[in-house]
Amino acid sequence: RRVVGLGSALWLATDVGAIRIVPREEDIDRFDAGRGLPDPRVLDLAQRRGRLVAATVHGLAEFSDSIGEFQRIAPDFSDVAQAVELSGDTVWVGTRIGLYASVPGVNDLLQPDALGAGLSLQAPVVDLTWRADTLVALTPDRLLWRAPGSGQFTLGPPLGSGLGRLH
Repeated sequence: RRVVGLGSALWLATDVGAIRIVPREEDIDRFDAGRGLPDPRVLDLAQRRGRLVAATVHGLAEFSDSIGEFQRIAPDFSDVAQAVELSGDTVWVGTRIGLYASVPGVNDLLQPDALGAGLSLQAPVVDLTWRADTLVALTPDRLLWRAPGSGQFTLGPPLGSGLGRLH
């Protein structure tokens, strides 16, 4: 579902866990529920500045290089995390009911105030990405973006049904 690079390794999001491949050493390692993931079905991975976070069918986990396995983040959230992106110490999470964030020291996900105010902004988020300093979320039929520095979100126009399933 996703491939990201971290150091000299490639990480893959799969239905049987997060797979780490170190091509030079021909080393392949699988991380699943027995190695810290809340569920082996990994829907997305995000890497930024040495951090790696996995979005699974039952929550989120961050890879800890020091212990060699994943550790839960936002442990009170055990629903589907469809997409994940990183920004500083914030983990942005796309869920079936909208865009949320995980911050250090909080056991559940938080929804930004600007999103909770409008029902039209509480759509499923199927993917996330950064475009320069703008966080962009993809819903099943629109884009949603957060203007840098303002904290305000903009919901784009409908993309049309002729595009097929967006992801």
